[in-house]
Amino acid sequence: QQQIQPQQQQQQQVLPPQSQQPQLPGSTQTPHHPIAEFLYQLTKMLTDNNREIIEWINGKIKVHYPERLEGEVLHKYFRHSKFAS
Repeated sequence: QQQIQPQQQQQQQVLPPQSQQPQLPGSTQTPHHPIAEFLYQLTKMLTDNNREIIEWINGKIKVHYPERLEGEVLHKYFRHSKFAS
């Protein structure tokens, strides 16, 4: 009989989901880097209940009503509410 030796496993640091990561007092869950902040807010906007106005579909962001996006949605996630930005 041939013995099979277990392969050495690489150690990888696996972080718990963000909801389970410890939070410092007074900290928020939004990232601090400007690009990460933008992507966080964009993802939040696309996953919140805004599908009638804007949604991620077939690998693209589809804006159904740009005027409503400016007036009703953008100010909730960004410091501006200009669609062109």
